Amino acid sequence: SINGNGGLLLASSSHNNTLISNTAISLGTGIGISLSSSSNNNLTSNLGISNSGSAMSFSSSSNNIVTDNTGRSNSSNGVLLPSSNNNTLKYNNWTSFGGGYGIRISGSVNNTLLSNSGNSNTGYGIYLQSSSNSNNLTNNNGTSTSSEGIYLSSSSNNVLINNNGTSLGSYRGIYLSSSSNNTLINNTALTNTNYAIYLSGSLNNTFINQVAATFGSSGSSRYGIYIYNSNHTIFRDCINISGGSRDISYLSSPSI
Repeated sequence: SINGNGGLLLASSSHNNTLISNTAISLGTGIGISLSSSSNNNLTSNLGISNSGSAMSFSSSSNNIVTDNTGRSNSSNGVLLPSSNNNTLKYNNWTSFGGGYGIRISGSVNNTLLSNSGNSNTGYGIYLQSSSNSNNLTNNNGTSTSSEGIYLSSSSNNVLINNNGTSLGSYRGIYLSSSSNNTLINNTALTNTNYAIYLSGSLNNTFINQVAATFGSSGSSRYGIYIYNSNHTIFRDCINISGGSRDISYLSSPSI
């Protein structure tokens, strides 16, 4: 379907539906494929496109299974999950070409993300914000041309395993801000000219067997890992850390 405002909408308690191989295009500010207050749906191999809205959105929706879908937005998010819990997202590819994020999760808990790609030209590749807690991310790729690859903001108790966070510009590969009690295992953080992994105001996080590398030459912000005001951080078996000027640096964090 092609629409000036929105493409395909499941709203107001639309449950137990199956959507396979559909194409939904919004030429305006609407969403390509949207679920609102809808649960127990299966979406497989669909294409959602929006000019200036999110390509796909799952709002206040739970227990949905989203597999092998593609979302592309010219100026908003590849996919947006506000206040949506217990969903499974796997093998999807979501891209924001400008003004948004590849994968944006806001105020959502207990979701599982497996082998997805979140890409953005100007925003974060994968973004968890506003108490997006207790989510599990495994084998995902978050890539940004000019911002963070993977960014957790005010989000806690998440588990990240075997993910890649890449900033192709002058930002961080993986960034945790005011996010505590997260566990990161076997992730790779890469950046051209900034900190590969950056912690700011984040407590009690555990990093196991991380790869962190910045490819820039020496400079004040070219560290493999930078820890700022983030106490009780545990790094274990993180031997593949390299920075342009320092491999690891911390500030005001005496309890590491």
